[in-house]
Amino acid sequence: VLVFSRSGFTRSPGVTQLFWLGDQLTSWDEHDGIGSALGGTLGGGMSGFALTHSDIGGYTGASLRLFGLPLMAVVRERELLMRWSELNVWSGAVFRSHEGLLPDDNHQVWTDQVVLSHTRACVELFVALRPYRRALMAEAAERGWPLARHPVLHYPDDEVLLNDRASKDGGSGRIRQLMLGSEYMVVPVLEAGVERVRGYLPRGRWTSIWTDETVHLDRG
Repeated sequence: VLVFSRSGFTRSPGVTQLFWLGDQLTSWDEHDGIGSALGGTLGGGMSGFALTHSDIGGYTGASLRLFGLPLMAVVRERELLMRWSELNVWSGAVFRSHEGLLPDDNHQVWTDQVVLSHTRACVELFVALRPYRRALMAEAAERGWPLARHPVLHYPDDEVLLNDRASKDGGSGRIRQLMLGSEYMVVPVLEAGVERVRGYLPRGRWTSIWTDETVHLDRG
């Protein structure tokens, strides 16, 4: 039986099999949407919560109407669901969707063929990473290291990573990316309508898994 928890204390990772990040909004919001899922994953990992994940697509939504007219709506859209699936391939110890608080309003994995095919591709990639992820889980059990990591854990002398701080309004730092173990650097898409993202690569040899292009960096 797999049991996962939302809250805990300093010794909880020793007795709880898995954590999840709670009920994010079904939105792109940095403070309680998909952006917060990345921040929560990295922050939890730095705090000793090695095995964690988020609800793919978020959970909490709202739909308010007055005299039949929409006043406010926070519902999951197709693009958000697809980008969240991509994020959780790399950030989650498990790959788990959720229909959300408003299942009839939210875009679901089964809503259309586009999302269904995209989800299948994400699942296949998650499964392909199983041997690597299992090795990371063994490492987590032995040393307490998280699966998804802030890059500074592997590049502690990198000034850019060391100076990554939360913004004054409480948002996440400038480095909106993660590492899965020590081998993969991942730059997720966390904004709507975006097809290209910019990331930061520390010193070393890096190869794109999509193009096989390799770059050698003497500095980040």
